[in-house]
Amino acid sequence: MLKSLEISGLSQREKEIFEALLNGLPYKEIADRHFISVNTVKTHAKKIYSKLSIKNRVELLTAYREPMYENHATG
Repeated sequence: MLKSLEISGLSQREKEIFEALLNGLPYKEIADRHFISVNTVKTHAKKIYSKLSIKNRVELLTAYREPMYENHATG
């Protein structure tokens, strides 16, 4: 089942961090790429999870990647 999570409510920076989290980058690498501290990345991640009503990166990956794999398996 496709879980529809709305990212339009995220700020531009949160969308950038969201994309990096989705790509599996560690917090340190995200921080280096965006010229921010690791603590700032963690703060953004918490806000993203809260806005999307998820608890952690595992849920984020499950919600956004699982449908992709299901489509490949059936297509």
